[in-house]
Amino acid sequence: MTKTLFYRITSIKLGARNHFSRRNMEPKVVLVLDANQRSALAATRAIGCHTQYTVITADASNKALAGHSKYSSDYITYPDPAVSIEPFIAWLVQAIKKFNIDFLMPVTEITSRTILENKHALPNCHLPFAQYKTVLNISNKSALTKRAAALGVPTPFSEHFTSTADVDLSSVIYPVVVKPSLSRIKVDDQWLNTTVTVARNEAELRQIFLEHDYLERQSFMLQEFIDVPIFLDNDVNTFTLTEKWFGEIPSGPKVESLKPMPVISSTKTAIRAFPVLLYS
Repeated sequence: MTKTLFYRITSIKLGARNHFSRRNMEPKVVLVLDANQRSALAATRAIGCHTQYTVITADASNKALAGHSKYSSDYITYPDPAVSIEPFIAWLVQAIKKFNIDFLMPVTEITSRTILENKHALPNCHLPFAQYKTVLNISNKSALTKRAAALGVPTPFSEHFTSTADVDLSSVIYPVVVKPSLSRIKVDDQWLNTTVTVARNEAELRQIFLEHDYLERQSFMLQEFIDVPIFLDNDVNTFTLTEKWFGEIPSGPKVESLKPMPVISSTKTAIRAFPVLLYS
């Protein structure tokens, strides 16, 4: 082998090695959804402080809390999945391709369940969640209550129903908590919020059934009402917030003002807590 050929082969090998090293060193792109949630801001900070990741934040609104973080490289908006699922999934497919997304980070029940249920339609990227069935079981309050009771974990007495038609109103002990199995339910192509309510007599229970017609076709519990007084004394430990700010305070024209909030510490002394961001 001549020296010229040896140098050429060596140069090609080194060039290929450097090329793949550069590719491996490129930051992974993480798309944090539900950017107006404080949990999304926490995720953005926790991930973005590492140089091996680039964080893009997104939400259905024109402005969002996590979008102001210094760790958010870009903020984008998407069609609200609570209104219509199909446009959201179509947008997500394009966003993954356009921004070369490596990881998806939804932080609310609606986006998480929507993405998991439609995972087959998405380009290849990582989603840090268990299987859809597992997540659904955890989200299901009825299933969780039954599981807790079976394991010997104390729970309020609960009766489980699949429809309001199954309820014998004359046998209900009042007051009673009406608790849908799921906080969010999917009807056709959109999500609906459910509500936990308290009925103090049969008339109120009938009214709740009329006002929340999704109970006619969605499972729910009638749960024992636990009446416990809430009070503070020297025997109760409470959290104390301090004025120290852990992390950056978002800045920009969308931040209208910063106001400290007084809270009560465990010594019942009013102190100054974290500033609250008020958006216009």
